[in-house]
Amino acid sequence: MQDSGHTPEWSGPKVERTLRNGKHIYFSTFKAWLVEQASRPGASVAGLALRNGVNANLLRHWMKLGHWQSGTPTLLPVTVLAQQPC
Repeated sequence: MQDSGHTPEWSGPKVERTLRNGKHIYFSTFKAWLVEQASRPGASVAGLALRNGVNANLLRHWMKLGHWQSGTPTLLPVTVLAQQPC
């Protein structure tokens, strides 16, 4: 299968540690990068997960969590009122 070249490869470490039962604990930076790549228009979540050795359902779970989203935070409008004297 030929890579389309749309997604850059992760260059850092992926797995922080492996538990006795074989489950992996992934680095937060890797998770954030993977979610960012999967959120791009036209990205294949399953293909991206497969290329990076992560289960596609796990990647979708990380995407739903929302706290891995990087980028600019959304600012809300604020109205400041003058304080009334007592």
